[in-house]
Amino acid sequence: MRILLLLSLLITFFSGAFLFHVKQEVLALEKTLKTLTQNIELTEEQMKVLKSEWAYLTHPKRINELALRYLEGSKILGQDQLLPMPTPHSGVKPALDPKP
Repeated sequence: MRILLLLSLLITFFSGAFLFHVKQEVLALEKTLKTLTQNIELTEEQMKVLKSEWAYLTHPKRINELALRYLEGSKILGQDQLLPMPTPHSGVKPALDPKP
């Protein structure tokens, strides 16, 4: 009878210790998850701000105004005078330099 009581006490003790260990791991993982979620939200917010800044900075009307202000006397190219930039998958051949 004493061996059975001692065995059940040992099983109870080790079960409690195991559950405590698992609980601590879960709490640590939840803290990590919370930190990562906050970092993701912050990064997404920063991306929204950067996208809106980029849209403002690259707006054609703004670029035209800056060109008129700072490039006095320079000829501004029309849209029909610009060539598309070649990319590996676009199929557009790069313009060849004219030979002198």
